[in-house]
Amino acid sequence: MRLIGPVAGVLAGTLAVVLLLAGSVQAAGALPDVEIILVVQIDDTLGWLALHEAVLGTARESPKPLAVSAVSATGGRRTIGIVQPRFDAQIYVTPGVRSVRVMVSGKLPGTDALRSLTPFQASVLAIQSGEMDNELMFGYGLVAVRAELLELHIGR
Repeated sequence: MRLIGPVAGVLAGTLAVVLLLAGSVQAAGALPDVEIILVVQIDDTLGWLALHEAVLGTARESPKPLAVSAVSATGGRRTIGIVQPRFDAQIYVTPGVRSVRVMVSGKLPGTDALRSLTPFQASVLAIQSGEMDNELMFGYGLVAVRAELLELHIGR
């Protein structure tokens, strides 16, 4: 008889935790966003200037998403859409060289990340292994520019 009290207490505690977790999962509803950072080199400096001008001309309250695509080893392109993109540009003054190093950070909405991030990463890994050319395309509004991927950081 004494065993029933502790067992019932453990069962009640376990049931309470399960119900609490189930409630929090239902309350969350959507998948959390994924943080992403891309570091690229852009040799098309005129293309970069056009893209940067489009960024500067966009109201802070309504930033456009940045489409980033990589060539896929199976054909076509694999694209992710970075929302709330933030751009940091570095221009190193080296005689005879015209390029810009750009770091883009932002978010992938959870459901979009679940759908598109793994195929995009597979394309990046194909670039890393030398199977595919290192070429990304950035699209922002009506402007597109080619970039060479240097780093990809993903966090959640």
